[in-house]
Amino acid sequence: MNLSPIVSRRSLAPAALFAALVALGIASRFAQDVCPWIPPNFHAVAGTALFAGFLFRSRAVACAVPLVTMLISDRWFGGYEMGVMIAVYGSLLVPALLGEWLARRLAPLRVVGASLVSSTLFFLVTNLAVWATWYPHTAAGFARCYMRALPFFGYTLSGDLVFACGLFGLYCLVASRTALVSRRAAAVSVRA
Repeated sequence: MNLSPIVSRRSLAPAALFAALVALGIASRFAQDVCPWIPPNFHAVAGTALFAGFLFRSRAVACAVPLVTMLISDRWFGGYEMGVMIAVYGSLLVPALLGEWLARRLAPLRVVGASLVSSTLFFLVTNLAVWATWYPHTAAGFARCYMRALPFFGYTLSGDLVFACGLFGLYCLVASRTALVSRRAAAVSVRA
């Protein structure tokens, strides 16, 4: 009787990568509790979303990375106004979708550009929701909302760039190392 495994190794690798990206995003959000010197909004959620969009063929799987990360970590941190939450969660889908653009041609400047676009859209959209929810609906209230958010924008930009460049850099390092090993194995088999 042949008992084949229910889960193949080929399907286990994407599941493990998905779990690792979600775990990194969650851990980075909790890092501020352990290391108070880490600034607010300096986390890996957008970077992992960008990498997931690059890595996974399925848009749904790529988009699930930031959503699952936020759902799990927000259970601990608590929620906030529904309109703001929708803006935050929706804005975190942007890097997952931009990752697909990176999959067409990966280059360092494209990673930096996609990360900057993601951070900027997150800042603009989420602070519009914050203004609509918590500030007077005046030009002065609008300006005050965005001015108070500027330091957080700097932290978001920094975190997104650090984690996106780190993930893509690690990917390129592993890919080049794997290619080198494959070339060496091919050369050895040709000589034999």
